[in-house]
Amino acid sequence: MRRGLVPVVLCGVLLSCAAPNASERDSVAVDAVRPRWTASVSGPSTALRMAALTPAVAIVGGSTFVAGLDLRTGRHLWTLPVPFLIPYAGVAVVNDQLAAVVSGDGFVSFNPTTGAVVAQWQSPRLSNFPSQTTPQILSNGRIVFASHARQLIALDAATGRLDTLVTLPGDSARSSSVSALTAFGDTLYAPVATDSRRGAAFRTTVLYRFAVASRQLDSLVRETSDSSSLTRWMRSTLGLLVSATDYGDPSWLGFDRKTGERRWKVPARAGSLGPSSQAAVVGDTMFAGGNDGRGYVFLTSSGNLIRTFAIPDGLVAGVAACGTRVFVNVIGELIVVGRDGRSRAKVEGLVDGVDVLTGGFAVAHGTAVIGGGDGKWYAFDCT
Repeated sequence: MRRGLVPVVLCGVLLSCAAPNASERDSVAVDAVRPRWTASVSGPSTALRMAALTPAVAIVGGSTFVAGLDLRTGRHLWTLPVPFLIPYAGVAVVNDQLAAVVSGDGFVSFNPTTGAVVAQWQSPRLSNFPSQTTPQILSNGRIVFASHARQLIALDAATGRLDTLVTLPGDSARSSSVSALTAFGDTLYAPVATDSRRGAAFRTTVLYRFAVASRQLDSLVRETSDSSSLTRWMRSTLGLLVSATDYGDPSWLGFDRKTGERRWKVPARAGSLGPSSQAAVVGDTMFAGGNDGRGYVFLTSSGNLIRTFAIPDGLVAGVAACGTRVFVNVIGELIVVGRDGRSRAKVEGLVDGVDVLTGGFAVAHGTAVIGGGDGKWYAFDCT
């Protein structure tokens, strides 16, 4: 049996369960999809886990720099060195004229059109330790990111001012970290994972809610497992927080955004949800995949399984909804399906024999951009 989700377990947990092969019988091939452009910049150019997009520029990164590519053509516009390692940083776009790359070791804010530096700061003691979180944008344009010390820090990218909003509780005697971060308006949600003993895997995760305006911190829910777990990503919807855990207790979960009560849980086999695994949440629909050769379409409000569709064997490192298409990044291959999970497009124009797409998608302005293990960046039209 291939590793991945267990259909029997799924059918017992979900309100209804699609037949395993129904989607494969219904699959309809559509026209081939080719990249709008392929581009590379000097040096290793895909170290940045995820690109960021403005209406005119794709911001990509190497190990020690970020670069701007024309979003329409892929033409290289500028390169900006940064004083910390890019793989442990995230990029956030505030507006067409202001963006920043941030990590626990520092930040550089810049004009995404020209690459001109606006402000920057570097920690006197670089740890080069990943914060594991994607920066979030507040309504006033400040960028929030998590430090290595469980601090939620707001950055005014225009002035360079840093504001430590809150230090989330943790255990000083054991390893504790903020493993994900999401925002709904000016309310932040962050799970803090703590291992059971020194050197052990993460076993307890507490979900915290922080209201920025009032600086009120609430503990919403505690997830304790007999096996190890770590929240890999979290998304905020109108009424729910949707997340995925990994390690010994991999699952997709839905929590009530106001109370923290867990609404549903869909178990997965160990290894199904890796460090870079993502899901595409569009309205009440979530597209996700594991390493079991299948993609899954859920209702986020209930965890109800709508449909499955076949994908190549391998770890799904990214899923992105882009217009009428859903891109599924399986390490070493890329597939495109329709939002109904039935239609399927063949992807052409990728370099054969490479670890093609190594991270998550950036999707905005009718374009999906992702980096490849071959040192190139690929852009696709959403329709």
